[in-house]
Amino acid sequence: MKEIPAMIIYDSVDSEERPIRVYASDRADQSISFKDEGMRNELIFEYMKKFNLAFDVKPFVRDVLLFGGGAFSYPKHVISHYPDARMDVVDPDEMAYETARKFFFVDELEKDYDLAETHRLNPVTDFAQEYLKKTDKQYDIIINDAFDDLEIVYELFTADSLCLIRSHLKKSGIYVANVPGLRSIKNSEYLLDAVSTVKSVFSQVKIVKAFHYSHARTGNYVLFASDEPYEYPGEIKDVPDGSMIIGEDDLDLLR
Repeated sequence: MKEIPAMIIYDSVDSEERPIRVYASDRADQSISFKDEGMRNELIFEYMKKFNLAFDVKPFVRDVLLFGGGAFSYPKHVISHYPDARMDVVDPDEMAYETARKFFFVDELEKDYDLAETHRLNPVTDFAQEYLKKTDKQYDIIINDAFDDLEIVYELFTADSLCLIRSHLKKSGIYVANVPGLRSIKNSEYLLDAVSTVKSVFSQVKIVKAFHYSHARTGNYVLFASDEPYEYPGEIKDVPDGSMIIGEDDLDLLR
């Protein structure tokens, strides 16, 4: 396993001059929170807003699992906007939750939503695969937002790992993954290979583009996988096939 990159925290403003707080490595912003009191549980990243489509299409969501806590921007949003949901957040950084409490207003979230009593937010210090091997919990939604600095965690996109993830979904559950790609999806080779691998495990796979800037050459795609035929607003209808199914033997080639 690679070492967890050193992180910095700084204050800035967004494109609309709204005060924000940023959690970043020396290569990229990893998590951002609005600073204004009424905005602290709202989302900034476009791809996280697309995560919400899983909640929109699924009739009832109770148990949610997130890989990659960062500064807990998305958990804050879920707890404050979906009152029936409870969330387990798995991150290998043992300081992630305390950092989020101290600098990114999660301490306020705990008080506002009585989390000490309701236990709706459960931080877990572990790697995603290791956690899944230890737990017998079943989830309505599992979200993969785990990154190794700028790179996704490739181990989570092998067929074996996807089978493990699927085994922890309830019957109508949805797997959601944030995957970077190029504006031209047909040139996004890893994304297409990942889609092919997910299709080998799940019967339904949909992709939604989540580019934050209209002029950006690269951005995010959000992948939704399930065994139920959900429909997502804005889904890409004609996704090309990838060239490979990703297996454990392919990991060295992908890094």
